[in-house]
Amino acid sequence: MAGMKSISNDNFLKKPKCKYKVADWDRILFILLLLLSMIFLGCMGVFQNSDTYKIRDEVAHTKIDNVEKKDIYDENTPEGVKKIYTWKLDNSEGENYIGFYTVHQNTYVYFDGNLVYSSNSQNNKTVGKTLGQIYVMIPICPEDNGTEVSVEIIPVYKQVLNIQTEFFKGSKFLMYYNQFKKDFSQIVLSFISVGIGIVLFVTSIIKRYKEKQKNNLLYLGIFAFSIGIWRLTDIRFASMIFLNNSKLVYCISIVMMYLSAGALELSIKNQFIKEYGNYMKCIIVTYCIVCLSLIFLQIVNILDLREGLLIWHIIIAIHAIMTSALIAYEIKKNENDIKIRVLNVCMILCIIGVLADLISYYIKGNSDNLLVTVVALITYFTILGYIAMNRIKEKADLDIQTGVYNKRRCEEIFNNNKVITESLGVIMFDLNGLKHTNDTLGHNYGDILICEFANIIKTCINNKDFVGRYGGDEFIAVIKEADKDVMDSIESHINMEIIKYNKKSKDIVISYSMGYSLSKEYPELSLHELLVKADEYMYEHKREYYRSKKIMKRYV
Repeated sequence: MAGMKSISNDNFLKKPKCKYKVADWDRILFILLLLLSMIFLGCMGVFQNSDTYKIRDEVAHTKIDNVEKKDIYDENTPEGVKKIYTWKLDNSEGENYIGFYTVHQNTYVYFDGNLVYSSNSQNNKTVGKTLGQIYVMIPICPEDNGTEVSVEIIPVYKQVLNIQTEFFKGSKFLMYYNQFKKDFSQIVLSFISVGIGIVLFVTSIIKRYKEKQKNNLLYLGIFAFSIGIWRLTDIRFASMIFLNNSKLVYCISIVMMYLSAGALELSIKNQFIKEYGNYMKCIIVTYCIVCLSLIFLQIVNILDLREGLLIWHIIIAIHAIMTSALIAYEIKKNENDIKIRVLNVCMILCIIGVLADLISYYIKGNSDNLLVTVVALITYFTILGYIAMNRIKEKADLDIQTGVYNKRRCEEIFNNNKVITESLGVIMFDLNGLKHTNDTLGHNYGDILICEFANIIKTCINNKDFVGRYGGDEFIAVIKEADKDVMDSIESHINMEIIKYNKKSKDIVISYSMGYSLSKEYPELSLHELLVKADEYMYEHKREYYRSKKIMKRYV
């Protein structure tokens, strides 16, 4: 046994981890390089600016300042008002486009009184009052120099009456480029969210159909994916990319919001809400009915999705309060469950983020730059995804019937030949007379017997120690810092609990055999060899039990 590696009692209960080999350092160093590169580039982008001297400003993309604005009241318009913007076109070389952004507004552009562009939801016979968000780009030619430009903007909702329109002139490329820079942070966060959603969704499908494991990753993946698509379709750069599909992009944005909240509620119910699951079901059902109603009202042209946002915000606020209350009750019921406490912290973070951006939304009248919400939600579903993945791993290691570790996990722990140098104890348990119980009372009673005995073992053995089901009625325990007194104390505690159970139970009684071995007594043995010793002592105990039982029968 000399020269063999030893195993510490602090690490043997954990899943076996491979030591880093020389071949692994390439991947480790590359990951380190990747992380440091991202941190470095991020810091450079935020904190480092180049000092440059310019005698002339760049004129390829500039804001038009000489714009005159008039508000004209017109009863024939949806909100009784239209805005007229006029200016003289001064076309310099290289400036070949006029660009401006409209949101839920009908737009008409005139050059010297001649209509050159219009976007009107009524003329296009679309569903609803609005075409959504449009980035208008009008090409201009050198001969347009001195032309009077008139832009007529007609708001279709009261909520957008106060939105001020800004006009730019310059090259088409620079208009795209500057808007991309403005939306870059949201684009990156949105793609991160979509990526996480796809990973969670695919992982869920694989676990469900390949490994036959039910999990919570499906709804969490839909939630993350929906958040990412919502933000991607709600930024101004999206309206520039999809110039001819603004209505579709706008509807996708709203519907993704609906789906994200529903998926979030289902995720919370499946992962955390146990005692009050029926209440959570009612919350989800009412939410889905409201969302379906809003979509139906849009289809029949009674109420636009944009007009229904206030209703949706109210429903979301009510549901957030109710869900938070259910989570609070779950925390009281499961005070020691750190995962529910983490969920509560994440929920508070999300609520703060959403409230901050909702206030900004109703002040500005648009949903540009909702960074706080996106960051909060990405943090939320990343943490929940991590928790869900851990729960999948835990379920893979647990015996469904008894709640202790299963045979596969037991074999993982005992399948090594390393010598134990710390003070460990290995216990082998086996129920007496289980076959007789199955034959006389039925297998249901046998299953009850196994579960009740497992519960007693879990009660009597510390949580930091390992308890697993090795076979049908065989259980294993590995005790840290063990000596003879500790093992005798555990046996005494189990005997007391079994006496209590047998007094209460009228149909079945529990009888068991037990054997244990200590690393102190066998200092040159591995964990597996200690298990073999414990098994030998357990069978000695079992033989004594049946021998004494025969003697009792003869005496009777």
